[in-house]
Amino acid sequence: MTADVLAVPPTIDDIAEALKSGKLYCSDTIRDALKVFVRLDNCEHFNFGPLTLDTVREAQHEAIDFVQHGHFVLPYAVCMYSSRIKYDNCDVGTALINVNKTGVFDAGLFDGNAVIRIIRANDAMFAMHCICTNKTQLQREGRAIQIEIREHELKYWEPLLPSASETQWQLTEGALCMLGMTMIVNTKGIYKERLPYPSKPNQKRMQQGRPLLPQTTRIYTNVYNRAVEKGEKGTHASPRPHRRRAHIRHYPATEKHEAYIRPVEAMLINWDGKPLDPRKEYKVK
Repeated sequence: MTADVLAVPPTIDDIAEALKSGKLYCSDTIRDALKVFVRLDNCEHFNFGPLTLDTVREAQHEAIDFVQHGHFVLPYAVCMYSSRIKYDNCDVGTALINVNKTGVFDAGLFDGNAVIRIIRANDAMFAMHCICTNKTQLQREGRAIQIEIREHELKYWEPLLPSASETQWQLTEGALCMLGMTMIVNTKGIYKERLPYPSKPNQKRMQQGRPLLPQTTRIYTNVYNRAVEKGEKGTHASPRPHRRRAHIRHYPATEKHEAYIRPVEAMLINWDGKPLDPRKEYKVK
């Protein structure tokens, strides 16, 4: 398999085919969860343009305050992020299946967001699972988000990866990417295109026993990537196009109200964009 193919994010059809052929490597628990996932009719797909790992990580750091103050939420209860993410030495096609605690996997058994990260490798795929909790903790390097690795994941992957640090890095990478990409979705001004619901193709797919195509929103990252590039700043009166980071704004107590906080999403300044349209419910009969 060529590097270009490895950089293509796995689709729902790819996941279903890998499950069928036995070429999807994952724990038994995640295999069972993915068999449920490919049959869902309420998944939302967010198709990102190319991103660098540094760009995702920068947005991920901003998510920490949102988690700490209870303002971080997934766009939908079950959603899938797809992107070509550039690491230092290669591009990796990444699919993230994200489920909140009201979703379909381990319902009621965790607090936070469950993430399954699926990547290609040669003629196979690998699916790794972790839980991004709704808790933060203060460490020497600063505040961090707690990420939980379930026992079944450790038992499956520890014999296959060269070291404990490699196991932890691989298993938690999906949660870190989910945090950053969620913040990118919520950036004001980023251009989004919500594609028509594929009702006719899904009617045929249901008859054929194939996975249903999800509702898809394209996230155009070309402008976002340019906005986060380092460059010369403009004047105060006319700043160059740039990205204003997400943050939590604290308001002190006054005679009229108690102290409170308000989340402020990231924003693209001096760019044109479009907000995410409200979701419409569809039923495939």
